[in-house]
Amino acid sequence: MSDLCIINGKLKQLSGLSDNHIISGHSIYEVLRIVDGKPAFFNAHINRLIRSAALTGMQVPNTQKIHDGIILLIENTEKKVGNIEITVNNLNSWCIKYIPHSYPSDLQYKNGVTCMFYSALRENPNAKVKRIKLRESVGDFIKTNNIYEAIYEQNGDISEGSKSNIFFIRNNQFFTPPAEMVLEGITRQIVIEIIKEAGFTINEININVKDIVNFEASFLTGTSPGILPISSIGNQKFDVNNPSLRLAMKKYEQKLAQ
Repeated sequence: MSDLCIINGKLKQLSGLSDNHIISGHSIYEVLRIVDGKPAFFNAHINRLIRSAALTGMQVPNTQKIHDGIILLIENTEKKVGNIEITVNNLNSWCIKYIPHSYPSDLQYKNGVTCMFYSALRENPNAKVKRIKLRESVGDFIKTNNIYEAIYEQNGDISEGSKSNIFFIRNNQFFTPPAEMVLEGITRQIVIEIIKEAGFTINEININVKDIVNFEASFLTGTSPGILPISSIGNQKFDVNNPSLRLAMKKYEQKLAQ
């Protein structure tokens, strides 16, 4: 992680800065992946940041200023791969910085990852707002159970992962909880486009925890993992080599490299 950051458009040393510049007040944020020195899916991320601001009554800096800030940070750190976070608070302050990232291993992409259900509901899910207490509690749950991801459910209805969106596959059709129930991840949007372009059907419907026995495959989507197969949720096993899943993974990697 770099010790440099962008504060209100200017390059600063991250060490020594007070949290007032970053997390004071009510804040919204967006995480982008840097690929070959470029912010992947920049416009889609900024559009979501603007939507989050509208839902929380905040204002987002000019899009060009944010883009210039990202490029300035990349050029001065010479980090061409990684994740950066854009944070905007209600005190008219904004920050761009590199954050620690953990990309899945080749083995995890090959064999899939384990998940469990976690009873929680994200309030105002379409706004990407920092919720420290929920993040800490679900983080403890993930660590205690030695799993990759916790899948939120409320009254049996599945919504999303703690840091991801979730999809299921049956008979070459894709299924995912409806947009109003989840934080619409950028990768989720890209994957839905890929699914449609490939000629598959995408169904955005309510999915109950009891329904997962009827699906052949499942996967997570997110900025860091891209498309990541799920090997199991609790005791329910899934086919990580499902052809439709593997095709979606291939097409996503192609789009990421564009």
